[in-house]
Amino acid sequence: MDPLIRLVRAYQRCQQAARKLRISGKLLRKIGPNLDRYIRSRYRGSAREDIYQETLWAIAEGLDDFKGKTDKGFMKWCFGIARHKVVDELRKGGRDKTVSLNDGEVWRAIESLNSEEPLSAQDRLTLKECMQAVAVVKPPCFDFLLSRYIDGLDYETIGNEHGISARGAWLAVDRCARLARKLLGE
Repeated sequence: MDPLIRLVRAYQRCQQAARKLRISGKLLRKIGPNLDRYIRSRYRGSAREDIYQETLWAIAEGLDDFKGKTDKGFMKWCFGIARHKVVDELRKGGRDKTVSLNDGEVWRAIESLNSEEPLSAQDRLTLKECMQAVAVVKPPCFDFLLSRYIDGLDYETIGNEHGISARGAWLAVDRCARLARKLLGE
C-alpha cells in the first residue's frame, strides 16, 4: 500500500481523537511542502499563507471521506482542493479590482490555446491574467480555463471535478475560450 494512503486509512480507522490528530499532522507535514509550492506558483498575493492554511484545513476535514486507493490519487485530490482555494481567492479579489491587459499579448496567448505546443512562460502569465479578467465577467470560466490551459488537465478530469461529462467539459472550455476572445474584441 502507498505510504500516504496507509496514513489516510490509519486516520479513517482510528477512533481516538488524539491519535487522529497525530496521524493527520504527520500526513499534512508530508504533503504540505508540495501544496505550498503549488499555491505559491499560482497565487502571488498577500493571502498565500491563508490559502495554504485553508487548504490544509479542508484536506484534514475531508480525510474521512477520501475514497482513493493510491498516493497519486490522493495528491490529485489535495491539489484539487488547493486549486479551488486559489480560485476562490482570485474570485474574491477580482470583484474588488479591475485588471488592465495589453490586448496584443493576451490575443497571442488566446490564439496559442489552439496550438499543440506548450505555452511559453510569458504566454502562460499573460493567459493567466486574461483568465482573471474573464473571472470578473464569468467566474466559472476562470476555473475551466485554469484547469485546461494552466494545469493541463484533460477533459475527463475537468468533467469529474465539475460533475459533468468529458464532452460537457470540452464544451465549457470552448465556450469560455470564445468568451475570452470576445472580451478582447475579436
